Formats: sequence, C-alpha cells, structure tokens
Amino acid sequence: MAISILVLSIILIILSGFLVVDIFIYKNNLLERISLGFLVGINIFTILLFLFNWKFSIAYKLNNSLIILLGFFLLSLLLNLIIKKINGTNGWNLCINIHLRKLTLLEKIIIGVLAFLIMSVVLSNFYWPVMDWDALAVYDFKAISFATTGYMQDAINRGYFTAYPLFGSLSHTFIYLTGVKNPMFFYSLLYISLLTVFYFLLRKITGKFGSLVGVLALACNPLIFAHASMAYQNLPYTIYFALGIIYLCLGLKDKKINYILLGSLVFGLSNWVRVEFFLFYYLVVGLYYLKCVITKKVDKKILFSIVFSCIFVYLLRSFWQGLISEVYNTNAANIEMSLVNYIHTFLTVPKIEHLLSLFKYIIKGFSLTFSFLPILYLVVLFYLFVRERKFLVDNLEIITLPLLGMFFVVFGSYIFSLSYPGWTTILESFYRLIMVFLPTYIFVMINVASNLTNSFKYKKNQ
Repeated sequence: MAISILVLSIILIILSGFLVVDIFIYKNNLLERISLGFLVGINIFTILLFLFNWKFSIAYKLNNSLIILLGFFLLSLLLNLIIKKINGTNGWNLCINIHLRKLTLLEKIIIGVLAFLIMSVVLSNFYWPVMDWDALAVYDFKAISFATTGYMQDAINRGYFTAYPLFGSLSHTFIYLTGVKNPMFFYSLLYISLLTVFYFLLRKITGKFGSLVGVLALACNPLIFAHASMAYQNLPYTIYFALGIIYLCLGLKDKKINYILLGSLVFGLSNWVRVEFFLFYYLVVGLYYLKCVITKKVDKKILFSIVFSCIFVYLLRSFWQGLISEVYNTNAANIEMSLVNYIHTFLTVPKIEHLLSLFKYIIKGFSLTFSFLPILYLVVLFYLFVRERKFLVDNLEIITLPLLGMFFVVFGSYIFSLSYPGWTTILESFYRLIMVFLPTYIFVMINVASNLTNSFKYKKNQ
C-alpha cells in the first residue's frame, strides 16, 4: 500500500512539474519535459509543504500532503491551459523522436555503459539506506522530526537547522509519510533526470554521438556517480544550478525568452537546495551585457525578460531567508549584509604563507574534481581568443562559464579561508561544493568541439 501511494504521488509530481515546464518548452522532446518536470515538480512541491506548514500551521501528515499535491497539480493544469489559450496552442506535444535503430555500434556501446551506471545506482540505492554522516545528522534527522511531530519547531529547537534549506529534508519527509522507510531511491530519480535533460541540452548544440559522449562524461565522473548514491544535497544543487544556467545561456545566445525564463525558474529552485553560488546567475547576466557593449547590439525584446528573471531568482531565494530572519530575528541571511561582509573580509591583507596554502588547496580541489578539464579548457580558450575571436564573442556567455566558475571558486575560497580558521581541514567539502560546475565544463567543451569540427569541415570543402 505504501509503495502504491508513493508511486502514484511521484506520477502526480511529474505531471505537475511537466505542466509547468510545458509552458516554456512545449515543442521540446517529451522525455526532456518529463525529466525536467520531475525536477521542477518535486522542488515546488516541497516549497509548498514548507509554506503551508510555516505560514498556515498545516501539519506534515499524509492526507494534508496529498491534498497540497493535488492542489499543485490542478493549479499547474489551469495555468498551462490558460497560457495555451493565450498563445493559441492546443493539446500537448507528446512526440519523443528517439530512433534506436539508427544508432551506430559505438553509440550503442555508450548507451550500454550508461545503462550499467544507472542500474548500479538504482540497485545500490534500493539496497542501502541513508548512511552518510551529514545526511543522517542533518537532512534525514530533520525529515524524521518533521514526519514524527508534524511541524518544524522540534528540529529548530535542537539546533543546526539553518545551515541548509529544506529541499532534501522535505523530500524525505514526504516519502516517510507515505510509509516507505528508505528514501534513497529518490537520488536515483535525480541522477536519471539529470542525465536525460543534459542529453537534450547537448542535442541543441551537437549531434547524437557528441551528446552521448557528454552524458557519459558526466555520468561516470567519480563525484557525480558517488553522490547519486548519497543523501547529500550536492548532487541536487548541481542539477538545478547547472541546468538553470545552461538554459539561461542558451536563451541569451539565441534570444529565446522562454529559455531565459525557464533558466531563471530552474536556477531559482537551486536556492531551495543550497545558497552558496546565488550571485553566479547575476554574473552570467552581467557578462551578457558586456557582450552587448562589445558587439554594440542590444536586443530590447529580451531586456524585460532578463530583468524579470533576475527579480524572480531573488524572490525564490527569499523563502529560506524569510524563515531564518523570522525564527532567529537576524539579517545574517540577507544578501546585502552578506555583500558588505564579503567586501570587508576581502580587504583584509593576508600573509604570503596563507596565500600559498590557499593556492595548493584550490589546485588540489580542481585536479580531484575536474581532472584535466580546467587545463584543457584554458588551452581551448586561449586558442579561441587567438584564432576564433568572432566565435568566442558570439558565444561569450556560454564559453566563459567555466572561467566564471573558476573566479567564483577562487574568490569564495579566499573569503572563506579568511573567515573560517579551520578551512584547511574540510577539503572534502570543497570538492563537493565545486562539482556544481562540472556539467558546464562538459557542455562548453562539447559545444566548442562541435563548432570547431563543423568550421574545419566547412573550410576544407571551400
């Protein structure tokens, strides 16, 4: 009975998210919209659980949660139908367009390896319960407290509550409310959804083979693969952060308002998982405007959508900020106060020994997380600057994503090293944190490789 309730609930979550995603990309492949629908649906659903409990004291009980879920589905359906009516579109595009018979032998081998990786994660999560220390002590503990008491107050009183938003904890909470004892399968669904959406994002810039290679590179990365079987929130954060940024960049590059708005939604939802790289979104938007200055081309049609998306991302972040401010009567989570603190810390003059230790710390973190990718990327970036400058400028917001990531990581690590005395003892946390940039590295490298290959072919045929 418990499994039946959970399966039906997941289907309803997917449908609810699908109806939201379909508003933006109704022409895209059905599998892309379903996978992204699960990611958007489960995130919004947990936000609704949080809001109804926090603002209206609706207890975390199965019946209450199912009513909220049904309301979410009906609201998504109504919104979808209204938007379709306004746009003059009818029905839903259910086209998949997957032709397995046309795969080459190498492509079939890659799919076989991907199937093996996915099955390994599924079986591991089916067998093993939540067992990693922070997952047990933080995320799962809060879920058990929420499901047992029906409210958040018990977990708040026990402390260590404000470190992370509640996406993971409330996902576990709902699973426990259905009667299922092990929430680890949830991370298998996240892993599968990431690979599926990432494949279709790659298909927008390259062919089938290149897309499969990119997905395989992401799927078998040691950190990504390991975290698919952990109840930590680094993998979910990577998913929402990276996919949101990629949709945003594709929208900016191709002047697609729907992609910009979808990117802001997906990235904004990352703030319900973790909040470390919140400002990265605005850095990408700022880079786009720098490109407009360089090229002297400003598209006024997408200007409003960009401004709206920036405001929307900020508002989504404010959910967690609002709870922290209300419960603890503090402005510590306020972004303006954070910026003041960052600037003050940045102006501190460190010792040479401190900088050398930080350099070794960052280099080791990059090498273990990204392997050779940063070096290869910098070589390619230099080549583009020297030989393919027009291509570099035309794709500036996409190609410089890893460079922006490096800047963010170095700057953030520098600030953190000055703020936290024991920073050298938590290098493993550094690996987990910077893995959010892995998908963007792979996406950019596949994009550059595809375009340069096409360019060489064109020049050869001339």
